[in-house]
Amino acid sequence: MQTSILRQRVQKGYSLGDRIKLLRAYENSSLSACAICAIEGIARSTWQTWLTKKAKYMATTRNKKLSSLGGQGRPVHMTFGTDLLAYMRKVRGDSHNLTTSHMITWLKTHQPEWLESYLGNKTNDDRAYKCLLAMCQRFAHRHGFAQRVPCFSKLKKAELQELQMSFSASFWTKYGDQPLRDIVNVDETAVNYDMPPRRIWCEVGETSEVEAKEKHSVRLTA
Repeated sequence: MQTSILRQRVQKGYSLGDRIKLLRAYENSSLSACAICAIEGIARSTWQTWLTKKAKYMATTRNKKLSSLGGQGRPVHMTFGTDLLAYMRKVRGDSHNLTTSHMITWLKTHQPEWLESYLGNKTNDDRAYKCLLAMCQRFAHRHGFAQRVPCFSKLKKAELQELQMSFSASFWTKYGDQPLRDIVNVDETAVNYDMPPRRIWCEVGETSEVEAKEKHSVRLTA
C-alpha cells in the first residue's frame, strides 16, 4: 500500500520545499498524477499548476520555507526605479543626507515628463504633492530603506570601514593569543538630535552616518 511522502496534517498551503520534494518524488515514481494527488490530498488543478511551473521551482534560489516564487503584487509605477535606487545608494554610500525631498528633486531633474504626467492626473496640487511624497516613501521602504536620525561623522562610510578593518587586523595581531573572556568590547555612539533634517533615508542594517559638513547643509539662517 502506498504511503504519503509528506506527514499527514490539515494543510491549506505548501512551501516551496514541499512542492519541490513532491515533484521530485513524482519524477522518480511510476505513480500517475491522479494517484499522487489522491495520496497527498492535493487538488488536481493545484498539481497541474505545479507541473507547469516545475522548471521555476527547481531553479529557484529562494528560501524553501517560503510559499511562493515571488513577483506577485502590484507592478511598480516607476519604470526607472533602478536608476532612482542607484542614486539613493550612491548618496548614502558617500555619507550624504538622503530625504524624500532629495528623491523628488532627482525626479524633477531626471524624469520631468513622467513627474508632470503623474502630478497632472491628481485632482489638485495638494493631493498631488501628498501622493508623490507617499509614493517616494513606499519606494524607499520597499527597497530596504528606513528613516533614521542622522549621526554625523568626520569620515565617509568607506573610509570608516577601511579604518575598522585596519584596526581589527592590528588588534588581533597584537592580542590574538589572549583568551576571548579577557577581551571586552566597549562601544559609544554620540547622537545629536538638534539638527535638520530630523530624519533621513538609510538602508536597513546600514549606518546613518553622514559627513560633518552635512550638519547644517539645509539649515536656513538670516
